[in-house]
Amino acid sequence: MKPARTTVLLLAGALASGTAAAFLAERYVSGEVEAYRARLDAARTPVRVLVANEDLPAGTPLDARNVAVRQVPATFVHHDALRPEDFAEAEGRRVLFPLRRGETLLRAHLSRARASGFSARVGKGRRALTVPVDEVSSLSGLLAPGDRIDLLMTLRDEDRTVTMPLLRDVQVIATGTDAGDGHGDGREYRTITVLVTPDEAARIVHAREVGKLTAMLRAPGDDGPLRLGAVTRETLLGGRARVRAPGSVEIIRGGID
Repeated sequence: MKPARTTVLLLAGALASGTAAAFLAERYVSGEVEAYRARLDAARTPVRVLVANEDLPAGTPLDARNVAVRQVPATFVHHDALRPEDFAEAEGRRVLFPLRRGETLLRAHLSRARASGFSARVGKGRRALTVPVDEVSSLSGLLAPGDRIDLLMTLRDEDRTVTMPLLRDVQVIATGTDAGDGHGDGREYRTITVLVTPDEAARIVHAREVGKLTAMLRAPGDDGPLRLGAVTRETLLGGRARVRAPGSVEIIRGGID
């Protein structure tokens, strides 16, 4: 009897041990599966990051127009990525490398210092051009940063003097060293700085070489067209401007009888 009873006890113990081992193994596997599932879910969780809203050449200062917020799966978010709450830290700083639209902004992409001075005021595709104030003689000493002007050009055309419009609605961003930010020296100025496109800048530079520039001050909010043709001595006195063209063809333009 005793050997049989011992055998039964041994079998019962083995069965209990096997059941416990199977239960523990199942618990372990289930735990690993749940942990993997949790890690997978965490990796798929969208995270809000700052991205380039357009292609950004190196040197571009960041602002609310060229930065956007996008959701990216957490597994693809770089540890150095900028989040929406970091925008105040990034605004005004320049990108050190070209970025394509949609690329995540990293702290390593940004300059240490923010853009300052005139460069922060010059938008993409625009240029700041300084012009001697005596060339804009009619408003010498009367302009202020923020004013908008039209530019007229006067030059000699063969045997005539002609005045004609050159540019309209040009923004003045500085007079001398006064940029309207309270840091100017307040003294009389001999230059003004205007905000123009590269093509407009070239036209102003050339006009200064071949003739004289004069400014007309616009009223605040007036962005209308400049409807003005060429003015000569003949049209000024109310006559007809006659120009002898090659081949003895007479051209009549402007004026009244």
